[in-house]
Amino acid sequence: MKKVYLLFFLLHFTFKICEAQFILAGTVSGKDTYFDIVPDSALEALNVHLSPYPGETIKLDVDSDGIQDYQIDTYGGGGLGGGTGGCVIVPLGAHASVASHMDTSAGCCPAQYIAQLVDTLVMGDTISNALSFYSGTNYLWSTTYGMAQAPIISEWNDIGEHYIGIRLNYPQDTLYGWIRVEATNSGIFILTVKDMACNKNQHIGINEIYNSQKLIIAPNPFSDQITVLCSDCSDALFVLYNFVSGKTLEKKITKSFLLNTEQLAKGIYLYEVRNINGVIKKGKAVKN
Repeated sequence: MKKVYLLFFLLHFTFKICEAQFILAGTVSGKDTYFDIVPDSALEALNVHLSPYPGETIKLDVDSDGIQDYQIDTYGGGGLGGGTGGCVIVPLGAHASVASHMDTSAGCCPAQYIAQLVDTLVMGDTISNALSFYSGTNYLWSTTYGMAQAPIISEWNDIGEHYIGIRLNYPQDTLYGWIRVEATNSGIFILTVKDMACNKNQHIGINEIYNSQKLIIAPNPFSDQITVLCSDCSDALFVLYNFVSGKTLEKKITKSFLLNTEQLAKGIYLYEVRNINGVIKKGKAVKN
């Protein structure tokens, strides 16, 4: 088990539901979800070389809901005319974004790039809506030689242990979190991914209520239809959202029913089961 820094917050005031959350880099409270990556995952990116490099990838489900939220890639490749190597973190869906900033980078062909660089957070930094977040490709490191077209970015080069700040936007809540990594370079850039944490969904305080009621939503991922089965979901609604336009489908739950999803676009969706007391279960589903 890797070293975890626990921070227990004593709050003397009450937050309203859906009010913005926050998390401190490297800390975990009782209201957060934590996942230790064992063993640590080391991703390599060669600096410059004359042969293809397949690169390495890790996908991360930060909020532990069964759907991958981020992908970290290292890559490299080149030839006599030039080559590149680098490391990026890519959000896997419109709900996910990374704390980062825009910067002008030197490079080749053209001579300058406007690149989105991951913020280099340290333990104790506050991750909240006070930071800027970007839902596209974010660089940690990049190099180029010859005539290859790429930025030159060294902000994360050999800086040791730091934190990547992340944000997950859902229709009814916003979660903040961190990914702890170590960046080293002894001829080869290596990013070691160690552990991660994020806020739990505070809007839904009863996620486990229906565990004993055998609610099944399948298949997931889905294509043209979803089957919903529930042994005890009387007077409840099944609601499907997407991350752009909000509510997409709604249907009253019987013991079982089939939902036609042929008209839905491919992507990540959020489902909820509701009754008169509010939301009693939620999760993510993916249409392929």
